[in-house]
Order: sequence, then structure tokens, then C-alpha cells
Amino acid sequence: IMDKDESYFAATENHEDKIQGDEATLNEILRLKDIYFKLNKDSQKEVWSYFQALTVLSEQYLSC
Repeated sequence: IMDKDESYFAATENHEDKIQGDEATLNEILRLKDIYFKLNKDSQKEVWSYFQALTVLSEQYLSC
């Protein structure tokens, strides 16, 4: 996420630990992947900004 690597969305193996036979989760991941790649470049940059902010906030929360 911090490197803005698009393979995060494209490769489902990045999410195998979350899927584990859960078809609903897999479908949601695939839906989000489709949405991401339909966005224009500016919107994709904004998605990365949100994900990066959420990652930092999550790490800060977990360290408390």
C-alpha cells in the first residue's frame, strides 16, 4: 500500500489470508479490483491516499 503497487488490487494471492474459502470476501475483493481499474488516474491516486492514511492510523491504533 505504501508503495502504491497496483498488484495489490490485481493479484488475489495478496488477499489469500483474508479469503480462505469465503466466497463473499473473494467477490468483494474482485468487485473492488474492478472499480479501482475503472477510475481515472487522479481518482486512483486518491484511493492510495485514503489507504495509506488508514494504514498509518491502524498502525498507530494497534501500537497503543
